[in-house]
Amino acid sequence: MPKLISMLLFLRIAIINISGNTGKTTVAMHGVDNALPDAEIICVESLNEIPKIDGQNLTTLKAEEADKLFEKMLISRNRENLIADIGSSVVEQLLARMVEYDEVHEEFDLILIPVTPENKQQIDTIKTVELLINYGINPDKIRIVFNRAPKSQDYRDVFLPVIKYLEEKGYERMDVGAVIWETDFFDKLNRKGLSLNALLAEDYDAYDAILDSPDPEISDEDRLSAAKRMKDIQRARRLKTHIDEVFGRILEGVYAYHL
Repeated sequence: MPKLISMLLFLRIAIINISGNTGKTTVAMHGVDNALPDAEIICVESLNEIPKIDGQNLTTLKAEEADKLFEKMLISRNRENLIADIGSSVVEQLLARMVEYDEVHEEFDLILIPVTPENKQQIDTIKTVELLINYGINPDKIRIVFNRAPKSQDYRDVFLPVIKYLEEKGYERMDVGAVIWETDFFDKLNRKGLSLNALLAEDYDAYDAILDSPDPEISDEDRLSAAKRMKDIQRARRLKTHIDEVFGRILEGVYAYHL
């Protein structure tokens, strides 16, 4: 479904949470970018260093450059996909700047709020939802991404404070079952400066041929390097299947919203 949607509808997506360490940049660079691989990623940040990922169309802005983000949103309408990764330290500053313009917040087609199991992050996620709605964001455009969820538990139990809040407020539509299981592989990709798509585009058969070759000129070091890369690609394939399912759920709902 994500590839079909990207052909039929250009999306402007914001990823936002007033809490740090919820995986916003991971969701942007390995989640949404996987579903919309042609998207421009705009990181609005003041404190944290943005990981450099090969092959991604990445622009970095400071909070005081909010006007440039708004311009990008308008220019990209019906022309290209855009992902805005909003740093936790600049959320309120950016939203306050937004209200200086008439309905500029309506230019976002979707707002993703990643949340992790820690109690503080769940409390801050609830505050983020309230903040967005107070600034005029349509609740139907908001989706919660339940990030770093332990596979051994039902996500609704792990994220009970957020789930209960959504039910009490009538915001069940924000929960489409977008659950990203806990993994250290995204951090590994960030350290290597690789996106999920870039790793999967590598020539797996070439590495396989190195291991099959009887050529004595191929060193043990080269064989070990090929084996490690094959292992990473195999893991990436499994992870991509999971990520495709997660963002298929999210984007299918957005497509239905725009019909």
